[in-house]
Amino acid sequence: MATIGEALGYPFGRWRGLLYWMCIIIPIAGLLAWYGYGLRVMKSVMDGDDDEVPEFGSLWDNIVLGFYSMCIGSVTGGIMGSFNIILANSDLEIPLIVMYCLSVIYLLLLTPIMTLQLAETGSLAKALNIVRANKILFGNFGKYLVVVLKVIVVYVIWIMASIPLLSLPITLPAMVYSTSFLWGQFYYDIDDKPDY
Repeated sequence: MATIGEALGYPFGRWRGLLYWMCIIIPIAGLLAWYGYGLRVMKSVMDGDDDEVPEFGSLWDNIVLGFYSMCIGSVTGGIMGSFNIILANSDLEIPLIVMYCLSVIYLLLLTPIMTLQLAETGSLAKALNIVRANKILFGNFGKYLVVVLKVIVVYVIWIMASIPLLSLPITLPAMVYSTSFLWGQFYYDIDDKPDY
């Protein structure tokens, strides 16, 4: 299992990789490409290549992956939004509030697994395989909680390093690469991955 120190050092294995975030200057497509590249980083680590971030690769391929990633976010966000509407139009009974809270927590736990499935396969249909995602989540729940805590610590460290705003061009991509590294390592360390 990867350490926080390894995650923090990972972005600096390929220094020029810290400049890949500049693709976001391309309206809309650049942001999608940046999201897609974060998935490429995960995929690289999942494949055991955890020395340095991968090359940026094809802009179009990254845009497509980024679009798929936003689709996953839209699906889970839409479901949570539907719950909000139901909750707002109810009498706020305790069982309904508890069900709402549990559903939101469940979706928040499941979304990273679906993102990992997308990074692994590049397929939106396979990414949304909820049965498989559940098997991974609940079959590795202890490891999952550990990686979530590590991701939080890494976020806090990079946010603190971003306080002098001049450091943002380095800390922003480093945050993405470090967290992608931790999630990729989590997936790499799973011994028995279910079939799609």
